[in-house]
Amino acid sequence: MRRFSDLLKRFHKDERGVFAVFFALLAVVLIATSGAVVDFTQVETMRSRAQTSLDSAALALQPTIGKTGVTATTIKSKAQSMLTQQLANSSVTATVTDAVIDTTQGKLTLSAHLSVPTSFVQLVGVSTLQSNLTAEVTQGSKDIEVAVALDITGSMAGQKLTDLKSATNTLIDLVVQTSQTPTYSKMAIIPWSNSVNIGTTYASGYSPSSVYGPVSGGATMTSATWISGTSKTISGITNANPAVVTTSTAHGLVAGDYVFIATSSGSPSGLVTNINNQIFKVGTVTSTTKFKLLTSGSANVNSSTWSAFSSNGTPKVSKCYDSGCHLLVTTSTAHNLVPGDNVLITGATGTLATNVSPAINGNPAVDSPTLHLATVGLAPSPLSPTTNYLLTDYSASNVLYNTYTASSGTSYCVKYGCGYQYFTDNNTGWGGPVTHLWIPSTCASERTGTYATDDTAPSTPAYVSLVYPPPASGWWGSDNPCPSATIIPLSTDKTALKATVTSLAAEGSTAGQIGLAWGWYMVSPNFAYLWPSASRPASYTAANLVKAVVLMTDGDFNTAYYNGIVAKDSTSSGDSEKVNQNATNGLSTLQAPALCTAIKAKGIILYTVGFDMAGNTTAATLLTNCATDPGHYFAATTGADLTSAFTAIAQNLNSLRISK
Repeated sequence: MRRFSDLLKRFHKDERGVFAVFFALLAVVLIATSGAVVDFTQVETMRSRAQTSLDSAALALQPTIGKTGVTATTIKSKAQSMLTQQLANSSVTATVTDAVIDTTQGKLTLSAHLSVPTSFVQLVGVSTLQSNLTAEVTQGSKDIEVAVALDITGSMAGQKLTDLKSATNTLIDLVVQTSQTPTYSKMAIIPWSNSVNIGTTYASGYSPSSVYGPVSGGATMTSATWISGTSKTISGITNANPAVVTTSTAHGLVAGDYVFIATSSGSPSGLVTNINNQIFKVGTVTSTTKFKLLTSGSANVNSSTWSAFSSNGTPKVSKCYDSGCHLLVTTSTAHNLVPGDNVLITGATGTLATNVSPAINGNPAVDSPTLHLATVGLAPSPLSPTTNYLLTDYSASNVLYNTYTASSGTSYCVKYGCGYQYFTDNNTGWGGPVTHLWIPSTCASERTGTYATDDTAPSTPAYVSLVYPPPASGWWGSDNPCPSATIIPLSTDKTALKATVTSLAAEGSTAGQIGLAWGWYMVSPNFAYLWPSASRPASYTAANLVKAVVLMTDGDFNTAYYNGIVAKDSTSSGDSEKVNQNATNGLSTLQAPALCTAIKAKGIILYTVGFDMAGNTTAATLLTNCATDPGHYFAATTGADLTSAFTAIAQNLNSLRISK
């Protein structure tokens, strides 16, 4: 018994293992204390999201107050649904506790209670953390005009485009208020990729030409001939130095005239075979029917040793319009050509129908057996150069005496500003460069020169540039078509805005500077006259007004233009769809920052959003610098992120509407 008593005393005094017990108790406190940071961070994150969601609900529901059937109870119920949906976290309890309507001030106040479960401090008996929230919205203290420029390039295809549509519809709902009094909130949509489709009709008198200027169409041809006056039959040519030509009737020639000698039918014989189908110069005129014959270089024609003249083939002499005996074309209206231009002639019969058209890759719309592409020369004096020009690729030697069919054919200029543009591409691979003939579209590219970075009203000489897109070829189409979705100017019509968003299709490369510019133009008062009265942006100095541009993109800007065609120094698309010239304004990545600076200088708030850019720091830097400040740049990785970014932008735009 004593030994057992001693054992109990020893056990009572033994302190080995006590530290482990103390440590176990202390560990619980340490873990709870350390984990409190995590718990409180989580709570703050959820509180911020809940506040944002509650603000969104208040903004969306405020315009409904005062309407028939709308009570505090119905608003509270709707607010609860929106709060639950936007939080999308079943572990968090967010309850709308009250909704207060003040129709006199147009004010809606929502109250909510937030309960967030803890992970660590529950170890010390705290299972949840609570927070109370309030959102108070007072109807419109500011008018809002916002243009949303959406990237619809090919890389946006699939889920990304679906996410963009969803996020944009959320933005429309949050910004464009149902009630447009006493203040208004309007939005414009600008779908952009390699260019912007400006559409065809927005108001009485609107047309694409009011934006990018008139496009020169074809001019009807009334005449095509190399013969000035009438041909004269040759009745004799001497064997002499120089040879003397005699005509059967008065020739009407003077010294220095250029003439063409050829037989008009059959085969020449005798002396005529030596001079048939050749250009000569008139020397001394000895009578009304005789003149000395010189070469086109002014040397005597020595026919002393040639065979005697024969009239076989009915030789004729004809005066030419110039030293090359080129074809003179006359048009019924201005042809819009200058020397050195190319000209496209279609539908001509007679004189021009005997010639073979050149190989042109691209436009089946103008391919025909009577298509001719030639070089223009200056019409001889005193003929008007406005309605007359020479075809320097066609002369008496290849046209001969074929008769042009009067008023057949159409003459087209084929340069920038015309109904066709002829150019050589930048293909350096197999087969080398190819020529193309493309037609303009309703799309617009960047302005050039003095007006490249301003918002001067589009008119001479400040027109926005045309786009000549590649025609779709086969099943593969083209890299840079004119986008199918058109712009929609400032509107309060949510249905119309959402219809435009629904129509978006991913296509083309990335000309961010063009999307950016059109975002500016849509809120610029200088462009206002183009649109219906309800869509016209107000003055920059209008009181109580917020103007904003939202630019969204998913990558690098890589497309710029030369004369309406993608330039060779663009890093997008294949070389076969680029002109062999560098961009007039320089690279897209250089144009965009200059436009951003100009936009911000007008007092416009500029938001930028980068979507799923996969760590592209170059693009992110450009967008950050472009925005009003770094806080106005949003990076989104997922569709949910993009919706959150657009929601934050909406809340920022509406910040002066949120009273508390």
